[in-house]
Amino acid sequence: MSLKPDIIEVTGLNVESQIRQLMGLESVLEDAISALQGHSKVWFAQVLASPGCFPDVMLSPELATRDTAECAFGSKDEELKGKPEVRQFCTQQVALVVEQLLPRLRTVWLELSEEERNALCFHAVVTIQRSEGTRIVGPIHSDSFDGTLCAFGLMSSKIGTPIYPQGQVAWVQHKERPPMRTTALSQFLEESDGTPGVCRPGKLRYDEHQIGPCRVWRSGSLVIMPSCVCHAIASHKACDARVDDHTVAQDGTELASSSAPRWFCRITLQIIPAGPTVRVARDPWRQFSRHAWPSIALRRRVAYLNCKHVWRSKELAEEAKTHWEANKE
Repeated sequence: MSLKPDIIEVTGLNVESQIRQLMGLESVLEDAISALQGHSKVWFAQVLASPGCFPDVMLSPELATRDTAECAFGSKDEELKGKPEVRQFCTQQVALVVEQLLPRLRTVWLELSEEERNALCFHAVVTIQRSEGTRIVGPIHSDSFDGTLCAFGLMSSKIGTPIYPQGQVAWVQHKERPPMRTTALSQFLEESDGTPGVCRPGKLRYDEHQIGPCRVWRSGSLVIMPSCVCHAIASHKACDARVDDHTVAQDGTELASSSAPRWFCRITLQIIPAGPTVRVARDPWRQFSRHAWPSIALRRRVAYLNCKHVWRSKELAEEAKTHWEANKE
């Protein structure tokens, strides 16, 4: 069985406005950037919905300035705190991704019982990176086959992410043992059961001779895809004016010049257990592991529903369901 991922490309004025806001962080974070002396930097923020709330609450314009009864914003990095421009960009970027997936996310939520929904939360991690150049190429990989991860939302001011939609996972590389052959189904079954405190149990690698063509990245676009899609980190010299990597808006005006740094944003949207108390953790990557899932059955059910409705990988979802049903304890 081969994975056939569903990839959404969004363009238009809203995306271009978000790209300009993202690039505008150059002045907002001026002091922090000057201290980097040309090195890359990654910042993190998050948006957390209250238990049981539909994903619609993440669309509220009020989040740009304050928390609501149904949703809260937080940041791990001191440099981002007290910067209204950062909060506005992050919450609007989360809303942009959620809006594109809203019918799918609502389908998942409605197929869960009220009791199940009340034990869960929608959670979005915002990753922002600024880079002037990098010699890193690849490796070609995917991040996770955990079905509780709904989607990645990727957006760049310039130099888009190389994506290989036809790539099929070949092996998983663990720290403590040699690489092992694997498949999409094997990874989905393993990761959707979860490992306490671990979001990504291994490095998922590909046969670079069998990944198919690289997807064309369009200027001024937002790309939404499952976290299991094959992709890479592109090497670049963003601030070298001799390299023609500028981007343009749909009206022909320039978005990012050839000498401008690359600004990148990734939204990681997931469904996590709520636990007895709900508050925004300092580290967004620890939010998902603060509380245990009420049951492995619920975790598998969420993974199945996400795979079927959000990833649109119905064949993979049904094969996993068949496996779970045949191996009930």
